[in-house]
Amino acid sequence: IPNHEIATTSKNSLIGCASVCAKRSECKSFQRHATRRSCVLNSENDMNIPAEDIIEAKGWDLFVVSAVHQIILVGKNASQSSQSEYPQFATENAIDGKDVGFQTGRSGSCMETSTDESRFWWKVDMDNPYIIIKGEIYARNRENRYKISSAVVMIGNDKKAFSGRNKKCFQLPDDLDKNIIIFDCYTPVAGRYIIIEKEKENELSFCELYVWGF
Repeated sequence: IPNHEIATTSKNSLIGCASVCAKRSECKSFQRHATRRSCVLNSENDMNIPAEDIIEAKGWDLFVVSAVHQIILVGKNASQSSQSEYPQFATENAIDGKDVGFQTGRSGSCMETSTDESRFWWKVDMDNPYIIIKGEIYARNRENRYKISSAVVMIGNDKKAFSGRNKKCFQLPDDLDKNIIIFDCYTPVAGRYIIIEKEKENELSFCELYVWGF
């Protein structure tokens, strides 16, 4: 888009181009040349530019980056590695949109696995792939927030936990000192599945997950 180019960068993938654009608030679109593995970042998109001002070039595709928004997880299909002996700690509690109970962490507000395993996981299928930028996790009350400590937020298109084929968005610290964990992904990550994995002792338990992306 003439007169609206911000920068040119080399990236091997479409996701790489989108990630670079997402990190720059002024980037509204980008063009990618698959053969040259090159991206051009733009400060406008084709919806805001007169058609006669847009120059089409062979091999270049234009992608519009939507504004980062909250990805709605309520009602999506979720699963986990095992179920707590207390059935009120159901899988879907982590994406029911109700984070008011996290301070007590009592029944009906949080998910929890059993303790009879060495690898714990919780997963949600977003139905479509998104590029995830950031998120929030509501841990349980002070006495129970360790049950999400050291967990890793993985995102990708492989629905299997601990597959090694999804990418790490963020890892929670071993020693949590707060109940609400607000995080940015180490780098924007694309995928259909969000999987929270934990390998250390004790069960996996938390109350709510929110994510933002496009």
